[in-house]
Amino acid sequence: MNLSDRKANYAFLCKNYPMSIEPFRVTDSDTAAVRFSLPAGCSLTALYGTFPSWSDNIGSMDLCLYRWEGNYASSVSGQPVYSRTIRDYVDNGRLSFHIPDGTVKGGTYLCVFCRGSENPVGVYFCEAPDNGVSGVLTDILAFKNGQPCDLSLKMYASLHTDDPVVKPNLPKTRLTPGKAHVIYINGQSNASGQSTQAIYKTHADPAVYAQFEKGFPHILIDVAVDGGSRETDGFVPVSFGQGSTKERFGPELGLAQYLDEKYPGETFYVIKSSWSGAGLTLHFAEGQEVYEYIMKHTLTSLERLKDMGLDPEVFALCWMQGETDSWNVEQTVNYADRQEDLIRRITERISPYVAPGGFAFLDAAISDAWPWTLNGIINIQKEICCSRSPNYYYLDTVTPGLGCEKENDDIAHYDSDAMIALGRMYGETVSRIIDENRS
Repeated sequence: MNLSDRKANYAFLCKNYPMSIEPFRVTDSDTAAVRFSLPAGCSLTALYGTFPSWSDNIGSMDLCLYRWEGNYASSVSGQPVYSRTIRDYVDNGRLSFHIPDGTVKGGTYLCVFCRGSENPVGVYFCEAPDNGVSGVLTDILAFKNGQPCDLSLKMYASLHTDDPVVKPNLPKTRLTPGKAHVIYINGQSNASGQSTQAIYKTHADPAVYAQFEKGFPHILIDVAVDGGSRETDGFVPVSFGQGSTKERFGPELGLAQYLDEKYPGETFYVIKSSWSGAGLTLHFAEGQEVYEYIMKHTLTSLERLKDMGLDPEVFALCWMQGETDSWNVEQTVNYADRQEDLIRRITERISPYVAPGGFAFLDAAISDAWPWTLNGIINIQKEICCSRSPNYYYLDTVTPGLGCEKENDDIAHYDSDAMIALGRMYGETVSRIIDENRS
């Protein structure tokens, strides 16, 4: 990694083997650890790994990060710079540990797993890497019970540079007066919309719920998601039931609510083309069924606007995707490049309808909840992509706590309030673009 590029990146603490060589049980006396060094100007943002619990999914152990003080014993005698207890995880579950900003900066550290419970828990070892990986993490050395060994922990780390991101001086999105302003929603299931109307009704403000049920007559949407399992017959007002089923909704509701508040009486057109479970690497590639279906619907929707006597112009793409790619390390490391390639291909396909300067790309972070095991790396890759053009906007959904765990035991999809909040985040960013054009 070239730190002068001011790009975030990730690194391995071990080679990427499909499974470990050795499961190691962590007990009150048996510990596993790995030493590693970060370069100056770099911060650790998260650690990831796969951990055994010997089938019963019960037990606990501590993760402690220490500064390296010349040897193992001196290092663990001090106070950890970061620690947390891991409890009752699924056997061989992939877990992520997010490190608070600025906690672990350039230097040498020791990551220790210790104080394992009576119920078996542990970590995996595999073949040690060759003197660090990609020139980022160096000085890697694993320990069993405080003694160096010839293996290394099967873990990954995500990190970023402390340098400010300086975007290139490229053309910015410009809206053409008199044209029909089109906003595009694309991605996988959290773009399709899996949040439940019935659950939202149990706690919603009645007036807001009534507005969502009635719809927004000036914010019109044409929907085709999940291979045609849910479609609208042309453009209709944004309302409930435009998610993956008639009982579900997606970010279009919060988007429409925000735009209706900010620009009352002004008409916007939304095209939603998405496919649940679709990975950027596998399904959005040129020629793949998902990509071709989405692009066909997109072009059909734009033609519908022309048939209505309008002159459509796409000025923003709201992207909610990355969960499927977060299960595969190779897909995470190439995510930014593939995402930028997708933007290029979509631009070429709909080029007659793209706003001058290119459409704005609004890229929402994926949830930091399990099961998105390499979510931190995906989100850093999204930040990389968004550093490449003034038209790209990274939407941090993690800090405000948009969650997937409160409703209906659904760990993969945003709760109803979180989905509306996501839509409003898109709306806020869209309004920035509009206001910049009108100032």
